Amino acid sequence: MKGKAYARRTAFFGVMLALALVLSFVEHQLPSPGIPGIKLGLANVVALILLYKTGLPGALGVNVLRVVLANLLFGSVASMVYGLCGGILAVLCMALLCRSGRMSPAGVSAAGGIVHNLAQLLCATLVTGSTAVFAYFPALLISGTLCGLLTGLCAAGALRALPNSRNEVSKSK
Repeated sequence: MKGKAYARRTAFFGVMLALALVLSFVEHQLPSPGIPGIKLGLANVVALILLYKTGLPGALGVNVLRVVLANLLFGSVASMVYGLCGGILAVLCMALLCRSGRMSPAGVSAAGGIVHNLAQLLCATLVTGSTAVFAYFPALLISGTLCGLLTGLCAAGALRALPNSRNEVSKSK
């Protein structure tokens, strides 16, 4: 039975990674709003579902793999670095908020969007050696909040459709 549980867990995370990659690809096809760093964050829906259903390790692992693979497929090394900085810190922030139980998935996601953008600005400051990139912060704060709320509402809808208890996939070792 242990082998079947491992296979089921591996297949589950593989499907979630594939879904996150498809959402990243769809987002990549959308027109840019003209301000660097503004994106919907569609793959965040998968990260939120994984946080609520499997916990931090699965969500973080899938998110890191998704950022790396998506940027190898249709991004760049620079966007990978920024994506990893933003993605890792956003998932860690969302995990803390998710664990507290005091915020809805939409609120958790909005906070994640803000932290993601802030982490990318800090990364850009390190790369460029200039704090001028923080001129984008007001626009990124608004977009991170709004896009985070949108993806959080999508994740909340998906979570309502899934069983209430943590997925049995996450419990099998």
